[in-house]
Amino acid sequence: MSRLALDKLRARGALRVPSPGISFAAFFLLLSLRHPGMPFNAEFWGEDGWIWYPDAYNYGFRRLFQPHTGYLQTISRLIGLLAQPVPLTWAPFVFATTALAVQAAVATYVLSPRLTPAWPSLRGRALFALLYVALPNSWEVYGNVTNIHWHLGLLAFLVLVSAPAATWGGRVWDSAVLLLSGVSGPFCIFLLPIALWEIHARRDRTTLWRGGLIAAAVCTQAGFLLSASLDARPSVPLQAGPRMLARIVSMQVVLGAVLGEHWMHRYVNWRIWQNNLMPVAVLLGGTALCVVACLRGRPILRKPCVAGGLVLTAGLLKPNLGGSPPWPSLATPATGARYFVLPMLAWVGVLLTLSADRLLSLRAVGIGALAIMIVNLPGDWFYPNLPATGFQDAARAFERAPPGVTVKLGINPYVQIMTLTRH
Repeated sequence: MSRLALDKLRARGALRVPSPGISFAAFFLLLSLRHPGMPFNAEFWGEDGWIWYPDAYNYGFRRLFQPHTGYLQTISRLIGLLAQPVPLTWAPFVFATTALAVQAAVATYVLSPRLTPAWPSLRGRALFALLYVALPNSWEVYGNVTNIHWHLGLLAFLVLVSAPAATWGGRVWDSAVLLLSGVSGPFCIFLLPIALWEIHARRDRTTLWRGGLIAAAVCTQAGFLLSASLDARPSVPLQAGPRMLARIVSMQVVLGAVLGEHWMHRYVNWRIWQNNLMPVAVLLGGTALCVVACLRGRPILRKPCVAGGLVLTAGLLKPNLGGSPPWPSLATPATGARYFVLPMLAWVGVLLTLSADRLLSLRAVGIGALAIMIVNLPGDWFYPNLPATGFQDAARAFERAPPGVTVKLGINPYVQIMTLTRH
C-alpha cells in the first residue's frame, strides 16, 4: 500500500485509530494494573539495583558506554543517570515508570497507521497489542529497566517493517529508536536480516537509512562482543539434548503463551509430560502450525518468526542463568522467561493469522487457542508476590546518613544486596 493510498484511507475515515496519546495512556494504565503497587511503591529489580543505579551514582557519565555481559546496554545506564536527581526512595519510581512507558509505547505503535501496509487489520493489531500488554509467562520483563531492552528491540522491529514517516518528527523518532535499541542490547544482530529483507523488498531511501543504522549498531556491538573477556558470561555445560529442547520450547513458548506460568507449574508434574510424549507432540504441532501460517498468511508474519527464532536460538545457546545448568533450569516454569518473550509474541502472531484463515479447520485451531489464552490470562495477570526487602526503610536511612556512611539495601530477586556509600 503506497503512502497516497494510506492517506486516502485516512481521509475516508477507514482507519479509526485512537490518538497516540489516548492509546499510550490506556496501555500504561493497563500495565500498571498488573502490579497495583507499581509504579508508586516500586523497588529495584536485579541489575537496576546491582548495576545501573549504583554505577550512575558512583561514576556518573563515565560508565555510560561501559559494556555489561559483553555488550552495550545504553538505555539502562541512561535511566540510571536520569534517576540521580531524585531521592533514593523515589529512584525505583523513575525506573518502573520509564520501563512501563516503553512497554506502553510498543503497544501504541502497534496501532499506528504506519503499520497498516504490512498488517491492514486494525482489529488484529488491537488484539495483538492487548495480548502483548497481558502476555502470560512474562513477569520477569515487566516494569523493570534490567529487561527493558527486550521491549525496545520489539519496538525497533516494528519501526523496521513500518511505512516511511511522513514528517521530520517521525523520521527522528525512527532513527532514535533504531539507534537506542542498537546500542542497548544484542537485538540489532537479530534485526539485521530483517533490515536486509526490507531493503530487498522496498529498495527505497528510508529502508536503506534504517538498514545503515542497524548495520552500524551491529558493528559497534560486535566489536564489544568480540573483545569481551571470557568470563563476561558464566561458562556452564548446557546439558542440552533433543528431549530437553522439546520440553523447553513446548513449555516456555507454545504452552507458556496459551496457558501461562500458573498452569504450567501443574502440567510439568504429569506423567505424560515427564516421559516427554506431550512436550514432543506440542513442539511438533506448534512447529507445523508456524509453517502453515507463514505459508498461508501475510508476508509480515515470516519476519517476526525469523527474528523470534534467532532470539530463541541465541538464548538457548548462550543463556545467562548464573551457575546452574542452563537447559534443565530453562525447562522449569518462570526460569529465564526473558528469552521467550519475543518467540511467544511471534507465536501469538501465528495464532492470530490462523484465526483469520479461509480454511475452517485452521481458523478453528487459531480461534480456539486464542480463546484458551484469553480465558487463562487472569492466572498470570498479577505480578507475583516477592520477598520483602526492606528497601524503602534502608533508602530513607541512606538519605539521612552523613557522607561516608555505607548502607546495604535489599534487591529482588532472591533479596540480594546493593551497597551504597553516601557522597
